[in-house]
Amino acid sequence: MCPDGKKAPSGALAVDINRRFGSLNAFREKFTEMALSVFGSGYVWLFNGKQGLCLVTTANQETPAGVVMPLLNLDVWEHAYYLKHYNKRVDYINDWWNVVKWDLVEQKYGCSCVSLRGK
Repeated sequence: MCPDGKKAPSGALAVDINRRFGSLNAFREKFTEMALSVFGSGYVWLFNGKQGLCLVTTANQETPAGVVMPLLNLDVWEHAYYLKHYNKRVDYINDWWNVVKWDLVEQKYGCSCVSLRGK
């Protein structure tokens, strides 16, 4: 997370997000929808798999099975947002989009592409 980072991905990651989800806005909507769908505590994850970019949710402290390098994840446990946002998870998620460190996500994406080509 970085408060003054890029506001959107670029390069190959941006191309793949557009290819898989239609647009960055559509990706954000789907990611947000999935984060809001987690009942209780958990996470939403973006990772690059054999089928391309994927989004999954996990409950509690679980991680997605078989995912070696998550690209982006969001903690939707209440402790992550209650002090500032109380029970308004959607406000927390909307604020979170402003601090995503896209440079790091892009770097991890590049590494995941190299890793997938090696298999």
